[in-house]
Amino acid sequence: MAKIQEVNYPFGEVATDLLVYVQGFNTTANTCMINYVLTTEIGKQLLSDRYELTETEFQAWGQDNTYLDQIAADKLGVVIISDIVE
Repeated sequence: MAKIQEVNYPFGEVATDLLVYVQGFNTTANTCMINYVLTTEIGKQLLSDRYELTETEFQAWGQDNTYLDQIAADKLGVVIISDIVE
């Protein structure tokens, strides 16, 4: 999970967190899908979507999952202010 620069949504909602999940993939895969969710500080979901990593992105992923957070943030046009390791 990553803390993001606050984003205002309709009806007074404010997105503060970005959650990124990887869908399962075969060990011989050269790409995979990620799901990402913007939530409020109390965990209310405001937006969700998914994205298929390109082969280049998948190969660059390595061991650092914050890389995936940044890909999702770029797709959403939000700014990560800190990563939270859980």
